[in-house]
Amino acid sequence: MNLRTRAAAAAFCWLLATGCYHYRAGVSEAAAPRAADRYTGEVVWALAWGLVQETPIVNCDIPLAGTDTLKLPVAEVRVSTNLAFVLVTVATLGFAAPARVEWKCAKAKPEGGVIPLPR
Repeated sequence: MNLRTRAAAAAFCWLLATGCYHYRAGVSEAAAPRAADRYTGEVVWALAWGLVQETPIVNCDIPLAGTDTLKLPVAEVRVSTNLAFVLVTVATLGFAAPARVEWKCAKAKPEGGVIPLPR
């Protein structure tokens, strides 16, 4: 194997190893005591080198009886990309950059009540 082939193989391995990354942002326990069990999310696009950005619609509302809803705070946000997204970004010279934005909503606080004393 010559030096050029080794360099190409090393570059290819490096590309595969760095093709995915994640960012996480959470809130304190006081603001959101426990996060829900699953992420909800969507793919968003930044165009024109970030000048035009898509904003995900974060919905943490739980429908209640009638027309009422329980509005919960967001407990955690995760932004990630993968090799395909990186290749799209590189192929368009950064003009289009997709990323996956996912979030977890906080669990509803249990309602208070009176615990009866045993007799």
